[in-house]
Amino acid sequence: MAYVQFRLRISRHAHEQYCKRVEPIDIETLTEQCQQQLDDRNYDYNRKDFIHLAGVWWVYQFVDNEQRFITCYGRTNMNIPYALRWAAVHKDRVDLLNGLI
Repeated sequence: MAYVQFRLRISRHAHEQYCKRVEPIDIETLTEQCQQQLDDRNYDYNRKDFIHLAGVWWVYQFVDNEQRFITCYGRTNMNIPYALRWAAVHKDRVDLLNGLI
């Protein structure tokens, strides 16, 4: 299967979440950093609009030839898609700082 490179764009919302949950960084540097990580395939989960890129969870969508990161859940080893499904089934929620609450 051929690798298709998409141009990355990070939404203002995702950038703000990244700065709060991971580290402060300007959006241009963050975009370049994430683009390089994508090009290097530095992810261990990439399904159903979620990607665990270099240890950071993102929600994305594709628009034309652009991959847009629209939400950042932060740096965690927790399986965010599973945790969100579990929380929804059990009418609970996920605390990104302390796990399930």
